[in-house]
Amino acid sequence: MQNFTDYPKAGDIVTCRFPRREGPAETPRPCLVLEATDTELLLAYGTTSSTDANVGLEVSVTQNPEAHGLHRPTRFVCARRLRVSRTDKRLVADRIGRVVVGSLQEMFRDRLDEILAEIEAEEPRETREERERAGIHPPSARGFVRLYRKRGKAGKGTRRVTADPDVVVVTRPRPRHRAARLSQTH
Repeated sequence: MQNFTDYPKAGDIVTCRFPRREGPAETPRPCLVLEATDTELLLAYGTTSSTDANVGLEVSVTQNPEAHGLHRPTRFVCARRLRVSRTDKRLVADRIGRVVVGSLQEMFRDRLDEILAEIEAEEPRETREERERAGIHPPSARGFVRLYRKRGKAGKGTRRVTADPDVVVVTRPRPRHRAARLSQTH
């Protein structure tokens, strides 16, 4: 049962069954509260993945995640957002009934303010809130690269000139295997 005495506020971390593009999610995941009103919460998708599958307007908690109520280093992808009611059934309480499982420390507040300013500038508030209630799932960078990559040798970056002479699409080499991707980041 959910305990709403710990009233979530901006900067708090809650657990939510964040929907996928394909439909509802079974697994709860950490979500960052970007905005809190009397009736709704705006949540950002949390992931422990280090790939570029979900990117955009990120807050990364890599050092001491336990201090924030997280089990592992986590990236909150604020480009992928969901606006829910405070009583939404997708919000999941922990074993003792708390909805809020952690909070970002003060060092992240400036970054969070920058992200919120960028989100506010995207489009009119009413339009944006309507989209957020449906769930914003931005296209993945990986899909864009696949769609526009010129056929070439595997693992090679390519450069492609589009029909517009002022636009050039440049892709970086991408390792074909997960182990190779992980070794590049270290």
